This record gives sequence, structure tokens and C-alpha cells, in this order.
Amino acid sequence: MGRHPLRGSHDRVPPPTTRLKLPSVRRPRLRTWTPLLAIVAIPLAWVSTSAQQVEIIGSWRGTSLCVDKADFPSCHDEQVIYDVRPKGSSADTVTLRADKVVNGVREFMGEFDFGRQSDSTWVAKYENPRIHIRIVLRVRGSQMTGVMTDEPSARRIREIAVARVL
Repeated sequence: MGRHPLRGSHDRVPPPTTRLKLPSVRRPRLRTWTPLLAIVAIPLAWVSTSAQQVEIIGSWRGTSLCVDKADFPSCHDEQVIYDVRPKGSSADTVTLRADKVVNGVREFMGEFDFGRQSDSTWVAKYENPRIHIRIVLRVRGSQMTGVMTDEPSARRIREIAVARVL
């Protein structure tokens, strides 16, 4: 046995070539892969949910144009700013604050809660005694397009085209 350089001559340690042999134990493969799968699957699940949520979260600027002024004469083309934020802890629900820009000044129009649909669109419904509307939005990269529809007649009221504000 050799001496350890930091210990006295009476403290002996086994030479580095001495190894203890332990009996080999064959473990089931499932136990070997389980931690690896957990390490890979959990972050991927989180990323996909976050990515889906982030696609609509943020500020958007563009136009909301009237498409049927004959049936909706009070409709006016607008420059709009949409601010979208998460609603609660669900990745499938957001709140959109809609402002129009008049003479360079933002004017609040309303807030709508949108839910994500299975086809990746975001849908909100709004009704009061005079109107029942449905808004459908689709995000494609830095562009978001949509349509506002009158629910009872299924006629289009507006077409929306906005771009992400960086």
C-alpha cells in the first residue's frame, strides 16, 4: 500500500489500482429509461403549452375593416391596437383589450375573453340587447387575422388584420 501525500506515515490508503468487485445485478430496463423519459417529456410538455399560449399573447396593431355597410351602416373602418394577456392559469383562455386609434389617440372599445379551439383559432362571443357577435382570430407567426360575425344572421361585419408590435 502507498502513502497518501497529505497524511502521516501511519495512515495507509490502498493503491489506486485496487478495486472492489461487486456482484453484477441486472435491473429492468424500465427503471433505466423512466428518469430519462421524465427529464425529456416534462420540459417538452411545458414548452408546447407555453408556445401555444405565447402565440397570441402580446400587443397587436392593424385594421378592423367593415365588410357589410349595407346591413351594418353604423360600422366604421378602424385602426386598432389589441393587447392580449393570459386569463388565469389556463393556457387556453386569454383576455383581449381592444382600442381604436382616433386622431393618433388610443380610445378604449372593450375587453373580450377568448378561448382556444381545437383548430387553433381563438373565439370570443359578445352579446347585449342589441347585438350578438362572434369574433374568430387566427395567429400565423407575427400576423393575426380574424372576422367578426353577427351571430343571428351569420353575416360578416368586420375583417381584422393586425401585426405583432415588437
